[in-house]
Amino acid sequence: MQVEGYVFADNPAFDGSNDDNSVLLIVVRDSTSEIVGYLAEKAEGVTGIEHEGAGKNLEGADFQAFIDVSKYADDVYSLGVALLYKDGEEEIYGSYKFDKAQTFAVRSGEVISPIKISQ
Repeated sequence: MQVEGYVFADNPAFDGSNDDNSVLLIVVRDSTSEIVGYLAEKAEGVTGIEHEGAGKNLEGADFQAFIDVSKYADDVYSLGVALLYKDGEEEIYGSYKFDKAQTFAVRSGEVISPIKISQ
């Protein structure tokens, strides 16, 4: 499964062009709360959205991640993101869990319901 989206800090110190920024796509198994993280790749322009915020180079905030669900247990899964970036020498970490509209189900190693990340 391919997931595309964006994440940035609404902070003047955030620079989307900084290669030290790290984005993790977080997958949470709803029945057990088990968490798995996938390192996302920068994919400038993949969302087609012009981002507005206090940071700079926000076009660099787009990402994509690939998830192999072939070994996932039959269940419903929720999504979130985590962002690590630097403000000067200080590392800043933030995370966000998407609402229930951004869930997917797996049955027999295949995604059986679509997900839509709208925010």
